Amino acid sequence: MGEKESKKPVKVLRAGLISVSVWENTQTDKKTGKPYVSKSFSIQKRYKDSEGEWATSTSFNAHELPKLTLLLNKAFEEAVTKSEKEDED
Repeated sequence: MGEKESKKPVKVLRAGLISVSVWENTQTDKKTGKPYVSKSFSIQKRYKDSEGEWATSTSFNAHELPKLTLLLNKAFEEAVTKSEKEDED
């Protein structure tokens, strides 16, 4: 992948304007030298600012917490479940 190409999330979980992006990075186990996949997550919401332009934030209001909780539970499920490919390794 070239320097100017940006890596894309492997999955984006959405509830309304709130989203959790799932990222995968291949790491090497320092003890065994074997590669493994590490997952990380980014959380954001989209909203229109005072000028009507779309913007992004990582802050949430109390009424948004139920959707955020739902997405975080789904993200946790992504983190702890193995894909079929990982099962084959």
